[in-house]
Amino acid sequence: MCSLVSAVCEGTETFERVTGVLLHSATQIPLYSSQGAVTTQCTSRCRASTACPSFLVDYDRGACFRLDLTSEGRTHLLVPARGHTAYFEKVCLQAPACGKAWVFERVLGRELAGLDDLVLEEITSRRTCEEYCLLNHQLPCRSAEFVASQRLCRLSSSSRRTAPNALRPALDTEYLENQCVPHVSSTGCDWEKRPERQMTYRDLQVSATSRERCQRACETTSSFPCRSFTFSAATSRCWLSSEDTASAGPSALVPTRGALYSQRTPCHDLELLCSADRMTLRLRTAAPFTGRIFSLDAPSTCDVRGTGQLTTEATFIYHDRRCGVVRESVGSFTALVAVQHHSTIQKREDSAIKLLCSYEATEQTVSNGITLLTDRIDGGLVTSSVNGTAPTPIVSLHVRDRAGAEVTGTALGEPLYLSLEMQDNSIFGMFPRNLVARSGRSGESIVLLDERGCPTDESIVERFRPEDGSGSRVVAPFEVFKFYDDPVVRFQVTVQFCLERCRPRILHEAAPLQREIVVGGASERQLDEPRVSEPGLRDGRAADLLCARREAVIAGIAAAVFLQAVMLVVCCSCVYWRRRSKLRETLPSTSTLSSSRQRLGPADAERPATLRTLRSLTRRH
Repeated sequence: MCSLVSAVCEGTETFERVTGVLLHSATQIPLYSSQGAVTTQCTSRCRASTACPSFLVDYDRGACFRLDLTSEGRTHLLVPARGHTAYFEKVCLQAPACGKAWVFERVLGRELAGLDDLVLEEITSRRTCEEYCLLNHQLPCRSAEFVASQRLCRLSSSSRRTAPNALRPALDTEYLENQCVPHVSSTGCDWEKRPERQMTYRDLQVSATSRERCQRACETTSSFPCRSFTFSAATSRCWLSSEDTASAGPSALVPTRGALYSQRTPCHDLELLCSADRMTLRLRTAAPFTGRIFSLDAPSTCDVRGTGQLTTEATFIYHDRRCGVVRESVGSFTALVAVQHHSTIQKREDSAIKLLCSYEATEQTVSNGITLLTDRIDGGLVTSSVNGTAPTPIVSLHVRDRAGAEVTGTALGEPLYLSLEMQDNSIFGMFPRNLVARSGRSGESIVLLDERGCPTDESIVERFRPEDGSGSRVVAPFEVFKFYDDPVVRFQVTVQFCLERCRPRILHEAAPLQREIVVGGASERQLDEPRVSEPGLRDGRAADLLCARREAVIAGIAAAVFLQAVMLVVCCSCVYWRRRSKLRETLPSTSTLSSSRQRLGPADAERPATLRTLRSLTRRH
């Protein structure tokens, strides 16, 4: 049935893309290979073949493979891949689509929390949800979410790129990003550059004699939404990619001598209003803004915090020295401000903006301009010191780079790893949780891992995972950030020790570890003495490791209670019929017993149906 997709499609035949996975149990048949990028060639070849329902691109090998299965009805077969891969599935949509090689990108187990614009009920398939997104004219449908268990389709004008902090884990939910929606048009778009880096997910290779020509190729390609590119001056090669660090993660960038990686920064829809005694910056966002707009010269005394609106304004009075407004010349006022998307911390994608209001006294005209200073919010060197011990065994907290070396200097936004390491191989296992980052000066803090060890925001830091089979080292990838008023960032984490591997509810000891990172300086500070673990953590009653929403957990508990109630009713019914049967066996009349058997017959026939219902409920829950 999968191989007949092309033959029976009477709508739009296209592809879905799922990055970082492979289809387990599918037979891989070589489709195409090359020294350069292979994605566009692979989509063309699979589209032309009726025997190609899906294919897998292996970016590390520069090859793709035709598969004999799809994930339709087998979503559980999509498992994380060890290398850099992308799974493409051929779909037939009864809706007009653009000319992109693939129309939707799927992300399993994710949702945009709180950004639903339209909720559709009784939607039985993911394809139908995608069709509604393409056909909807009430809003620009940038993304959709399909919840199979509830038959829900949620449409949104936001996406993981316009609202990266809203992407959250969600059980039984598939996030679907529409690739046909054009980029947000604004004056605040720019390109972030990272020298000596290359994106592993390379979808198209072209020739270019300069970085500017490579950028132009990325901006004008129509095959797919180009979000990043890598340029090599030595070879005059330009690699275009549909991925960036926001979707593929920092680990998708690999060190490459002579390469220059560039990706789009978040686009800002900005407007500057100049009046007689003040300037007002107006920021429009596709998703509710909960970050900060503040003066770079006075971040703690002159700032505006977002209240979840789509339009946010920040006003700077010329003669208020607290806000750092500078009179550069007669009739010209400037200010340096920052747009920070997170409410507490700065990240690499945040931007610094130069505001300029100029006045010509002779004609009383007002003009304005905005200049992006993409390197203004860029940390300097990062150095760190460690002061963390645990009774038994001895554990230390480190910050390491991709090669595993201790970090001695880095910049804001660099991909690093928090590493918890045992001094020696031990029978104990580790379970980190309650990870908190604190400012070294103001005491401001942000929770990165909760009580269960689950990330509160995976765009800041990911979950700790064992790096080797021994369990003596667990690592969590993150990008360097800092607090707005202080270059010092202190990490504190509680580590649970378990006999052998850590499992829920078998935890014995807890010890807090601290680590300090200085962003923008080379000084070191002595840490406070580690605090003792909380008393409630020693009794072994830790929360489960399942990172799920509260609503999903409540629904699971309700389902379990309902199932137990059904089983209780069935058991009571069985006891009742058994006692009634024994009572009638003691009666002397044969005709009465025969009549009793006739009356018991329909009830006996009902019991298998009841048991079938119970088995169905058991499988369902």
